[in-house]
Amino acid sequence: FLFSKDDDNLKKVENFVTTLALQLAEHVPGLASFVREVVEKKPGISEKILQIQWKHLIADPLSSLDQPMLEGFVVIIDALDECEKDDEMRLILRVIAQANEIRTTRLKVFITSRPEATIREVFGDAAMITHQLRVLQKVPKKTIYHGIRLYFQDKLRDFVTPEDLDRLVQRAGGLFIWASTACKFLNDAPAMKGERLNILLTNGKSS
Repeated sequence: FLFSKDDDNLKKVENFVTTLALQLAEHVPGLASFVREVVEKKPGISEKILQIQWKHLIADPLSSLDQPMLEGFVVIIDALDECEKDDEMRLILRVIAQANEIRTTRLKVFITSRPEATIREVFGDAAMITHQLRVLQKVPKKTIYHGIRLYFQDKLRDFVTPEDLDRLVQRAGGLFIWASTACKFLNDAPAMKGERLNILLTNGKSS
């Protein structure tokens, strides 16, 4: 789920749980029937408070699975700080902390956000003991550059030489958005890859 203050539908929590429930129902075998049953029996569930939505649309259906999903699933919540209200950010974090109580599958939640005080406050709560908090500004530069190198290797495969790969990593300057844009720039025009690579290596400094 992506939060964005630029979109009225994405800056509030109203669609948060229902969107996750729909996505999980599409990807978790056997889950759709349980979610459908809840919606049929409780047609107004989407208007209930977040805790009730989570219980009936996500926690209970996952807990009802006949066959445990040992491999687990990852839910990604991007730009949580773009949520409109601080109290709604707190509510989301406290609700998803309950994912640890689901025993039929390992449901992990990956959250990206600016390190806002509200979010740090909730993560400091003992109830969030199962979390891992990583502040990107404190991640060693070597680790970031290594991650960008792996990204380039995956997206460009055997197209670039080791020397060009080194130069691309340096050009990215630790910014994944630069690396992502560069790969799209190269892969969108296969016939011009060589020419475009030269542009990146000579003029593509990140800012």
